[in-house]
Amino acid sequence: MDASTRSMQEKFAINKSVLVERRATKARSVCRILGAREPCHLIVELPIQNGKPVLFSQHEKCVVRFLSDGCVYGFIGTVIAIMRVSPSTVL
Repeated sequence: MDASTRSMQEKFAINKSVLVERRATKARSVCRILGAREPCHLIVELPIQNGKPVLFSQHEKCVVRFLSDGCVYGFIGTVIAIMRVSPSTVL
């Protein structure tokens, strides 16, 4: 495993919380990372806000923000797919 792979695994650790913001509405929700794959795929729980799932559409833009080692990171992403994996729905 090279240094960049290790760094990605540390930043996108399973169960780490991330903030997902819908670009269209600016609504922000916290969800957990379920997995990551290089070069740029992130699998997260469907965010919940006020006890209800935040519904995203395929190809919708979102901003993902997270804290790692005292630094705040953020990037714009696109929802590739929404999958129902019992008992959860994931982005």
